[in-house]
Amino acid sequence: MQPDEALALLKQGSAQIINESELREKLALDRPLRVKLGVDPTTSDIHLGHTIVLRKLRQFQELGHQAILIIGDFTGMIGDPSGRSVTRPHLTHKKLLANAATYREQAFKILDPARTETMCNGDWFRAMSFEDVIRLNSRVTLQQMLQREDFKARIEQQQPIRAHEVQYLLPILEGLDGSKKMSKSLGNYAAINESPSEMFGKLMSISDKLMARYYQLLLRRAARRDMHPLEAKKQLAFEIVQTYHSADAAKRTLDEWNTRFGKRDLKNTDLPTFSPGEQQDFAAVTVVSDVYRKVFQLEKSHSEVSRLIKQGSVEIDGIKIRDPKAKVALHPSQILRLDRKRAVRIGWPG
Repeated sequence: MQPDEALALLKQGSAQIINESELREKLALDRPLRVKLGVDPTTSDIHLGHTIVLRKLRQFQELGHQAILIIGDFTGMIGDPSGRSVTRPHLTHKKLLANAATYREQAFKILDPARTETMCNGDWFRAMSFEDVIRLNSRVTLQQMLQREDFKARIEQQQPIRAHEVQYLLPILEGLDGSKKMSKSLGNYAAINESPSEMFGKLMSISDKLMARYYQLLLRRAARRDMHPLEAKKQLAFEIVQTYHSADAAKRTLDEWNTRFGKRDLKNTDLPTFSPGEQQDFAAVTVVSDVYRKVFQLEKSHSEVSRLIKQGSVEIDGIKIRDPKAKVALHPSQILRLDRKRAVRIGWPG
């Protein structure tokens, strides 16, 4: 492939190339490049946000280049690329290595193992002097470092930005809530090693506006304009489940979802279980918020949940609950529907 053709391919889905002329020159050398991607193993899961840059790395491999996957066993202890206004707790080196244990296996769902090397950045960062750090920082400008939208927002809100945070420049994928960056810590993620039903259900929960972004970033194309938004969302979820599991798993999950939510036959479908505490008779808004958080890892405010209840979205065994303050007693085997896309089976008190 000619350098300009390769560059055009690599530019697809890229927000910015720093800098483009240097990349074109390197591609014109007509020899394998060593292309590096660093990931901090702050959790044990690789989620869909990570897959965007992993797929870009796979594009380099398909052009004949060598991928270097760098595990941030050093930067993971001190960095905070999450975009949150509150700095996350520091992780120990032992914990980071434990989290990284499955990273290779998950990354190889996307990368070609034969063209991938793995290394830890602590191997050289621990040997660097402060002079080395200063020289490294001279390669970028402060304007580049502060261009992230979440940095701008935090400056306006007078939220602190620690000096080490500006080392992380890359905005990736919005989480399932459509606001903050996808992060397991924030509960707005879909991991690539989740079960097909979990992955499918989480993707069906995103907004129509966010769905358009997911199509472009995860499937590299737009949704069909003649397709109903619900069907387009099913197609998105189907293709992503197919990518990280199999075509059979994707078809099974789609059929199950249609049975569960299309035909409204919940009694005979495989639902996640929610086990309430021994104490019962909580307000409906409290119970529903608890299920969203504990079962689906979604943080919803009481006002959001109250609105769902008043709209008639929440049901217990088909009976709608309209009052957010109504006392709810849950019993084993009941079906609690939260909204059009989520329902749970009540288990024995935990």
